[in-house]
Amino acid sequence: MADTPDMSLSLNKLFRPEILANPYPFYRELRARDPVHWDRSRNAWVLTRYEDVNAVTSDQRFSSAVLADSTSWIPERQRRDLATAFLAMRKDLIFSDPPDHTFLRALFGRVFSGRVNEELRRRVEQIAHGLLDAVQVQGCMDVIKDFARPLPFLVIAEIMGIPPDDLDWLRSWSDAHGQFVTLRGDQFLPAVRAFGQVKEYFRSLAARRRARPGNDLISALVTDTSCNDDGCSEEVLSNCAFVLTAAHLNTTNLIGNGLLALIRHPEQLQLLKEKPGLVAGAVEELLRYDSPVQMIKRVAGEDVVISGKVIAKGQMLFLLLGAANHDPARFVEPEKLDLARHDNRHLAFAPGIHYCLGAALGRLEGQVALATLLERFPALRLASAPLDWHRNMVIRGLKALPVVF
Repeated sequence: MADTPDMSLSLNKLFRPEILANPYPFYRELRARDPVHWDRSRNAWVLTRYEDVNAVTSDQRFSSAVLADSTSWIPERQRRDLATAFLAMRKDLIFSDPPDHTFLRALFGRVFSGRVNEELRRRVEQIAHGLLDAVQVQGCMDVIKDFARPLPFLVIAEIMGIPPDDLDWLRSWSDAHGQFVTLRGDQFLPAVRAFGQVKEYFRSLAARRRARPGNDLISALVTDTSCNDDGCSEEVLSNCAFVLTAAHLNTTNLIGNGLLALIRHPEQLQLLKEKPGLVAGAVEELLRYDSPVQMIKRVAGEDVVISGKVIAKGQMLFLLLGAANHDPARFVEPEKLDLARHDNRHLAFAPGIHYCLGAALGRLEGQVALATLLERFPALRLASAPLDWHRNMVIRGLKALPVVF
């Protein structure tokens, strides 16, 4: 039958261990056989070509408001506890459209982007060296646990003005909130609950900063018109929780995925050691080569035709950034890691109005992390333990990266 769906191209295959370890051959097959593919297992379209993914992210006929209005799917016994937090998450920058998105992006962009400067670079370097000082005498470490996770979390915590005494338990809440993007039902409800806890923490912190402001992001936000004597708006609090989670989750995987790629390509690793000035371009290539964010979602606001196929109003689209970043129609030898690659306009931060607010910070942290690691531990190499990837379709990252030096 001509209309029989091809289940061999189902995104469910991404959970197989061998594809989790390397999804790019599957992406290549999907792009070659059906680049605008209806995935029956997900009731959604899957786009894998650079041109299509880039076009949809910049097309206002497609909405980012992909969270359903209804909470009927939440079990009755949990609905009262989770419904408020779930509905609040719909106010996150990644789940909102203009005009709400325009206001929030302007607000957070004004108080956030200006903090990425040379003074911050020096502070990131200090934090990086401090973390490596703690493991140097051991001769080994888990890069994820000991370096890639704490580095961006400590940085964003300082930017936001989070007191050091709150870091340990807030990090566990933020990690749970980050599981929201896994698309796994067994982790979704705990993630929504954690989101509510993080949001309430920021409500309390905003009140403290209003009484005693400092030179931090939360203090800047509470002076804005979106906050008043009764407290910050739900939109602002929701996006504080989002910024905290996104700012360290993505950079953790940029560092982990990037270092692993370098170790597996010793000629490129040696090139970066010999020419540390290449680190900025190296980070761009590592973002393209093994993107921390592999997929984003959109919903069609009206019927749209892409490559002869009708995307009906209300249908979901999965835009595979990882596949688009390996499209041979856009990149020469896309499977090759080339730190000196030119014209490297990858989609790792998602183009369009939802371009990652923390892209500049993530780039800075990635550059400092790799440069510091290679400076301190030039003989760093992968330990013999097998690698285990998070079972996640959206965020790509290692559970651990054991190295010796």
